[in-house]
Amino acid sequence: MLRQLRTFKGGFKFKNYPGQAKPLLLTAGQPLRAVIPLSRSSGVEVKPLVKKGDIVFAGQIIGRDDANILSPAHSSVNGIVEDIKRLNYLKRDTAMVVIRASDSSPEIRLLGGYSADWQKLSNEKIEELIFLSGAVTLPAASSKKVTQIIIQEAGAEPYNASLDLILEGKNTLNFIEGIKILKKIMPQVRAHLAVNRQNQRIINEIVKLTARLDWFDVCAVEPKYPQGCQQVLLPVVLKQKIPYGSCASDLGVIVLPAEAVLAVYAAVTQGKPFIEKIVALCGPSFKENL
Repeated sequence: MLRQLRTFKGGFKFKNYPGQAKPLLLTAGQPLRAVIPLSRSSGVEVKPLVKKGDIVFAGQIIGRDDANILSPAHSSVNGIVEDIKRLNYLKRDTAMVVIRASDSSPEIRLLGGYSADWQKLSNEKIEELIFLSGAVTLPAASSKKVTQIIIQEAGAEPYNASLDLILEGKNTLNFIEGIKILKKIMPQVRAHLAVNRQNQRIINEIVKLTARLDWFDVCAVEPKYPQGCQQVLLPVVLKQKIPYGSCASDLGVIVLPAEAVLAVYAAVTQGKPFIEKIVALCGPSFKENL
């Protein structure tokens, strides 16, 4: 179902802004060294599971702390642990695992128990795969506290990869399967895709493919900054304000990017840890924007 939403007052449109990314996807080569932070998005660190001199594999969990329900840290390369030390990361003193790459093989260590026929997996197994992959942290995923999921792709910021690029090829179908997987483990939720209303190709395609999903809708929103901010997004999509000092999860709402939904699909159906990400390399100071 398609919903045309009224936008918020004010905001800014980055129309014809210099240095925006091109709709071009390139694969980066493997670095000589990978420096993996053990801090998670909350700022809390997981405990290292490796030590200096250990051989590690791409996709291997190298840091974990189940007591705090934090997403594990994975190695992004095959190599040898060169050091574990504290470094400045995003202006914080953070524990880092330094890995010297020793193998350029694209193979990664897969999670156990995944299945392309994911409907036959138990909810517990699906939750385990999502957690171990690091795809996304799902607070209260097994309870009835989460009532809404918003996939935020409003296109309000100038330097992000385009949704057309993220959902190219089979990724549109994989994206929808990822949403269905989340619905399976949280049957009480309604899901919403907040997407730039100017992206008619994506809107038409997803509306057509989800026509029979009465718990999912496509919300066409104005690409105005800061549309992606939770405090702005929830009133527009759900007509629900976030009280001062609270966040979306306090209201039973999870906000995810489309790439996280694709990571859920990859973890559950292919056993892939979340060690790859599309990053836009662009801005006015770049000679070539990608």
